Amino acid sequence: MKKKIAAFSAGLFLSLLFIYLLFKNLDFSQTLKHYSQMNFFWLIPFCFVLLIQLLLRAVKWRLMLAPVAKASLYEVFRLETAGLAVNNILPFRIGEIARALMAAKMFKAPFVSVFSTIVLERAADFLAMIMIFAFFSYIENFSIWFFKPVYFAYAGFFAFLFFVFMSFSRNILNSRIYLSFESRHPSISQFTGRIIDGLKSFENPFRGFLILFVAVIQWLCEVLNNYMFALAFGLGSFVNFARAGLILCSTAVGVSLPSAPGYFGNFEFAAVKALSLWGVGKEAALAYASALHISGYIVMTGLGVYYVYSLGHSLSSVFEMGKKES
Repeated sequence: MKKKIAAFSAGLFLSLLFIYLLFKNLDFSQTLKHYSQMNFFWLIPFCFVLLIQLLLRAVKWRLMLAPVAKASLYEVFRLETAGLAVNNILPFRIGEIARALMAAKMFKAPFVSVFSTIVLERAADFLAMIMIFAFFSYIENFSIWFFKPVYFAYAGFFAFLFFVFMSFSRNILNSRIYLSFESRHPSISQFTGRIIDGLKSFENPFRGFLILFVAVIQWLCEVLNNYMFALAFGLGSFVNFARAGLILCSTAVGVSLPSAPGYFGNFEFAAVKALSLWGVGKEAALAYASALHISGYIVMTGLGVYYVYSLGHSLSSVFEMGKKES
């Protein structure tokens, strides 16, 4: 628990630091002016695309769950959205563990097998993000600091190796070397068996390709929302679709750092830094980033909290559930 508290404190400190840097030397009147000039019509297609993105997340996870448990798309959609909402509200990013526990109970499947599909889901998201960044950075000739295509190419290579491992996990874990190790440590036999169950979705190459394809389309939906918000704030001359994709990758790096629940500060700082590269002023960039973040947060968290309670849980019970397992 001490390690968790330390990690949470570090995340809270980093989020507050980013917020301080964002508001330092900021012209508040100009930021409010950009808010007042926002075209709120774009919130309608934004919400629609966000719901499609959540649906695609559910489709992707259901494909991964198929070898482990039978689940309807709506059940998976509810659990997926609930897990994202929990991550947005509670500390320790406990939403993934809570989602796995709720799914294991609902589908009567082993927790380890279900949780391994969530790890696999994150790996698919990472590889999809790498592909999107590599493509848009090539189009925009984008290279700054550690955001260099060559570094992401290396990361993509290691992600690809991880996917190869998952595709051949059963062969690896049934190899003579591993079986010899397992015979000396029988207590891990059942545990590894359940991990294998969670990785079965990639034993079928077509299903593995489909999972990755859905992940790419899912993230392109978020790119589209980034672009629509740029139009809403009159930033279309600065932000095209490719640059909206690079903003997505920048914010993905930002929220992957330790942060307070909801990723406030991290998200905005990363987006403002990316927008500054194309000549967008700090006030306009912060108005864009904060409005984009808050809009998505309200829709996703509100819907997710509703599903948490409709599934017979509460935020406090989910927190206790995830804390015990983590």
